[in-house]
Amino acid sequence: MLDLGKCHERRSAIVARELARYDIDVAALSETRISAATQFEERGAGYTFFCQGHPAGEVRTGGMGFAIRSTLLKSVHEVPYGISPRLMRMQLNLEGGHTATLISCYAPTLGATFEEKSLFYEQLGDAVRSTPHSHQLFVLGDFNARVGKDHILWPKVLGRNGVGRENSNGTMLLVFCTEHNLVVTNTVFQQADRKKTSWKHPRSEHWHLIDYILIRQRDLRLARLTKAVRASTMWSDHRLIKMSVFLIVKPVRRPHKTVRKAKLDVTRLTEPRFSGVKNKCFPSDYSYLYNL
Repeated sequence: MLDLGKCHERRSAIVARELARYDIDVAALSETRISAATQFEERGAGYTFFCQGHPAGEVRTGGMGFAIRSTLLKSVHEVPYGISPRLMRMQLNLEGGHTATLISCYAPTLGATFEEKSLFYEQLGDAVRSTPHSHQLFVLGDFNARVGKDHILWPKVLGRNGVGRENSNGTMLLVFCTEHNLVVTNTVFQQADRKKTSWKHPRSEHWHLIDYILIRQRDLRLARLTKAVRASTMWSDHRLIKMSVFLIVKPVRRPHKTVRKAKLDVTRLTEPRFSGVKNKCFPSDYSYLYNL
């Protein structure tokens, strides 16, 4: 996950270069500040961007999306589309007839109203509930929430390797995960705190964990590692959260238009003009032999 809000010009080119450097296949983007629904490609790095923001003419705040390795587009079962300026969804076709559903999120900040936060989780809940139970679900994004490390109070939702203290936004996220049987993969793996925290507070300059990758608890075995990595370009106060997961994508079979082939009408060979013809060429008007 990457925060695009503080990039220079051609920020998508910078992001694409970073994704290629870390060998990322699909990235959830937050704070893109791009209006409406937008799709474009950074051919040099080989990524295609799908973004969703507020309608054109409104203030360019927030916004989110996906960056997908262009070679993977043939395996995209459902093209990324915006549910709201804070939510976007896509699907990947997998081997064995399976499907992976990914939801990119940008949650309201701690200072937002309760109504804004409730609306976000209501829409996110609808997106999760509408995802078939057989799909492998990944919810990625900037949740602006601190979930803490109390794995005893939040069993199966938090692992034993959380960081920091829980705040009110974190409580809302933890309740949501409990209701939908999701696990915060950032808290599962044992590693240094610098590989867990993702955002630096502008005043205290302390690092906190507010960006997450959530999956169904039953699919935790698919996750190999979730960690924070520092980008080489220091234009963002967020770190990239990278998750290594074992999935094999498969190109989607697109329906092909059936072309009706003309059939040879052999019954016409009995007509007088063809009678007694042996080892001779047929008339040059071959179309006469077909039902066109």
